[in-house]
This record gives sequence, C-alpha cells and structure tokens, in this order.
Amino acid sequence: MARARIRMLSLITGGAMLTGGLVTTAASSATAAAPSAPTVVATGLNNPRHLTFTRDGRLLVAESGTGGAGPCIMSSEGSQVCYGPTGSVTELVRYRGVWHQRRMVTGLPSLASQVDDPANNLAKGGSATGPSDVEALGSHYLVSVGLGAPPSARDRGQATKSPTSTT
Repeated sequence: MARARIRMLSLITGGAMLTGGLVTTAASSATAAAPSAPTVVATGLNNPRHLTFTRDGRLLVAESGTGGAGPCIMSSEGSQVCYGPTGSVTELVRYRGVWHQRRMVTGLPSLASQVDDPANNLAKGGSATGPSDVEALGSHYLVSVGLGAPPSARDRGQATKSPTSTT
C-alpha cells in the first residue's frame, strides 16, 4: 500500500499565513504519516499570490505589492485604489537545508487602498492587485499583472494617468 507524506511550506505576511502543500507518495505501510508542522520559509511579502517552483528547485513568489501614492481610481469593488510600483517577484532558494530569500524583480505596477476602509473590509495596502503569477523561462521571468478595475478604466488610461495630466 502507499502512504502519503505531506510537506508544507508557509509564507508569512503581516498576520496572515499562505500555505502551499506538496504531496509525495512512497510505498510503505497502510497507515498515513501525520503531517509535520508547517515551516516558515519567507516573511515580509507584500500580498503574495502564485507560487512557482523552477526546474532547479527555486521557489518564485509573485507579490501584488501595496499600491502607492497614485494616481487613484475606483476599483471594481467600489473602493478607491492607488497606483504604485510596489509589485515584485521574490526568489527562495534552499541551500544546505536553509531557505534564503531575495527580491529578484521590483518596481512592478500595483493598485491598493491607501487608507483603512472598514466599510469594504480593506486595510491600507491590503488586497492589492498587481503581479499575480510568475514563470521562469531560463534567465527570464514572465509575470502576469492584473488591473483590478473595470476595463473602461484601463481603456481610458485612468489607472496610469498622472493626476495633473490633461489627456
């Protein structure tokens, strides 16, 4: 019979924990082993989204960022969100049993609330829209970035237009 062994990776951001599990199977007894406690491998991430393992075992994390000072638009949820180049991609590498963390790509677009908005259940910088997925192709990264606003805001350029712009 096969027994499942679960290994957990946890990413801590503020007070929230994002957990991704990797499941491997091995031939053994009929009893499944109890899962081990999660291991924290990264902290200080800004709204982490998708996790991707590369062929050489690195872990990439797309971070949607925390928005910025603007320009600002109304989101599809009805709250004001502001632009800032705070999106990023973080790389985690395990070397000699220890995880090492560094931001590989920074300055990506991000939209997030810049004030606490209890009516919409948003904290400043939380629930950001920005980089949501990452893929490694050799030494290059493909990052998908979401807008988080109606397409009409994108089409009018509101999400990136300077507040003093007349166009």
